[in-house]
Amino acid sequence: MSLPSSPIPYTPWIATSTGGRFDLLTPYADQVDWRDIVTHLSNLCRWNGALAGDLFYSVAEHSSRVALLVEQMDPSNHRAALYALLHDGHEAYIGDVSSPLKRAITRLATGRTILGNMALLIDWAIFAAFGLPPMPDDIAEMIKHADLTLLATEKRDLMTPHPAWQIALPAPLTGRIIPNSRLAARENYARMLANAVRACGLELPMRREMEISHD
Repeated sequence: MSLPSSPIPYTPWIATSTGGRFDLLTPYADQVDWRDIVTHLSNLCRWNGALAGDLFYSVAEHSSRVALLVEQMDPSNHRAALYALLHDGHEAYIGDVSSPLKRAITRLATGRTILGNMALLIDWAIFAAFGLPPMPDDIAEMIKHADLTLLATEKRDLMTPHPAWQIALPAPLTGRIIPNSRLAARENYARMLANAVRACGLELPMRREMEISHD
């Protein structure tokens, strides 16, 4: 038997906690299940686990805290809170890739933002699954400020002291962060997500059952 003349196309995908398949290069809304996002983000530790001592601080808890800051900025903007809860939603599928690693990959890729483009496609699929358009610029700016404020607070409260980062951060929050347990962070994020979706008059997406080919 002769070998094929060209490689067999392969679409990389990951298995999800609900038993689904999420395609990394061709993500679409039907593959998104809110339960996967909640579970994956609550099990995912920020900064590759580089926390002080025995602390565990999940992406789900980080996202919940960002959403609370956004709610304080604009209490009547329910969609902004929902976008904030989902602003790191792509990490449920590609992990919490550190900013230094993203910059290193960009340099190696001669300027192409490979991971950034992948994250953007996944975000669009997640937003579509929740009935949202791509994130508006004004909401993106609000979330960015809240995200950086929380980053400054997390750096102060959760990490071993490091040399100054090459990034300008706003002043940290006055209150100190005491991380929740993994289960508490999961339950809180799930509750906030359900409440934000309900406030926007939308529905939580559930993955459609489909036949999975064995690539």
